[in-house]
Amino acid sequence: APPPPPPPPVPVPPPPAPPAPPPAPSTPNEPASFFQSLRAAGVVRQPSWNQSFHTCISTIKMAAFFGPRNINRMRMITDHAIPRGILPKNMSISEIEFSNKVTGEWYSPLAGGPRPMQRVVLFLHGGAFVLCNPGTHRYLLMTLATLCEARILSVDYRRPPENPFPAALEDAVAAYDWLTKPHGPNISPSKIVLAGDSAGGGLVVSLLCFLRDRAIAAGEPPRLPSAGIMMSPWVDLSDTTSETWTMNAPIDFLPVDLAKICAGAYVGEGDARDPRISPLYADLSGLPPLMIEFGEAEVLASQILSFADAACRAGVDVTCTGVPEMVHVFQIFEVLASKSNRGPRASLARIGAFVKAMTPPSWPPPPLSRRVAAGAASEAEA
Repeated sequence: APPPPPPPPVPVPPPPAPPAPPPAPSTPNEPASFFQSLRAAGVVRQPSWNQSFHTCISTIKMAAFFGPRNINRMRMITDHAIPRGILPKNMSISEIEFSNKVTGEWYSPLAGGPRPMQRVVLFLHGGAFVLCNPGTHRYLLMTLATLCEARILSVDYRRPPENPFPAALEDAVAAYDWLTKPHGPNISPSKIVLAGDSAGGGLVVSLLCFLRDRAIAAGEPPRLPSAGIMMSPWVDLSDTTSETWTMNAPIDFLPVDLAKICAGAYVGEGDARDPRISPLYADLSGLPPLMIEFGEAEVLASQILSFADAACRAGVDVTCTGVPEMVHVFQIFEVLASKSNRGPRASLARIGAFVKAMTPPSWPPPPLSRRVAAGAASEAEA
């Protein structure tokens, strides 16, 4: 008999489908995961923040994370001056050209406001060197002028990438020289305080070091300003990895990649650790008293504390205050803070008191006997 037919073949299951190809690599301005980036762009609200303050910080952070990375396009968002019509009326603002087409804005008290004073604050604005201008800081500067009882000159220094280092420093030097020379206002250095926020805060120290070194090279005693004020200063342009860049990233609004872009534009072909660029690495000896105000929740906190420690070790008189739950240059958001959020207002008040303590009065008060007589006369008239 013929053999039985072989059994039918057992069907073999098809091979598993190959895994999906990995997503295409992202460009610097295109996060690999939209939702990951969205989470990174969120802000962890702090207990002292009211809704307006939180909304403002959140909006800025979203713009910083998802906005353009082209500097000219960024300026279309950031460089709008605060209209004068919505500012307080007790201060005049005038534009002035003081050297080689370098301009600035003068803030002077009007009648009914603080008395005109010889005390001057030379202000260097922030904006990572590439953004903002004196007009974007008008409300902050008018507040400082009132609290410091001073006139303010805010320098519109040249910005990178069109004008990388040392253009901004050169313009700051020109502004200081104009203030102190006879062909300018001829203000005594003892009545001048330097101040700046963020990049401008670092520029304050660079200017002080330059003035010191220039005098030493000329064999002259340094004629330095009476003090320097730094609000959330950017003092190390090479740093994007220190502890608070990670620890405070959920709260602060500065993204790492944007810091690298702006630092690269300012440094140009130089070295980010050049002491003239990053004053954390500078010789700080012989500088006048420094006041540092920063937010404990900002990403630059680590480098700011390192700078304060270096300045103290160099023998500089340093007053350094970290304000809890506050972000980068939180003073500029003072108008949005509630009464319970005293951080911005208290910081500005400390700055005003510091300026007045570091500079002599601009007019001598009348003798005590005359003041007592005037007070008695006023009481009799009443």
